[in-house]
Amino acid sequence: MIDTGITIDNEGHVVVMEQGNRRVQVFSPSGGFIRYLGTQGHGDGQFSNPPDGVQDLQDRYIITDYYNNRIQMLTADGEFIRKFGSHGSEQGQMSNPYGVCLDRHGNIVLCDLHNHRIQIFTPEGDFIRQFGSHGSGDGQLNNPTGNVVPPYSPIEILFNNR
Repeated sequence: MIDTGITIDNEGHVVVMEQGNRRVQVFSPSGGFIRYLGTQGHGDGQFSNPPDGVQDLQDRYIITDYYNNRIQMLTADGEFIRKFGSHGSEQGQMSNPYGVCLDRHGNIVLCDLHNHRIQIFTPEGDFIRQFGSHGSGDGQLNNPTGNVVPPYSPIEILFNNR
């Protein structure tokens, strides 16, 4: 796997999600290593291929955990706060969560890759709504992977395979 997710945190650090090393690294704007976020594994604060992440206005890192089928929240120092999600196709469940971003209200917008849908959660991780289903017709998705929500504008979502 390749390093797929990169973001800039609230302090201007470059945050790289490493699927191959199953961790997240934080670098200074000039490229100097600062710290790791998480380690490989299945426990709290551990990752199994984290493809994407973002930092909210409370300085919490929100990171998708692909093979563990969950989202984890960590402090700016990398301490575990909470996790949500489990494997499945019901509301709030995930099948290989991938891209993640925040809307202008701080809600978490998730590309649920193999459920072929978008899920939206509160800033604390409670399910709000979902949309999309597998296919190529109007309103259908095929493995959505990336998204972006510009601040103070309507939701814009980018999809793969469309």
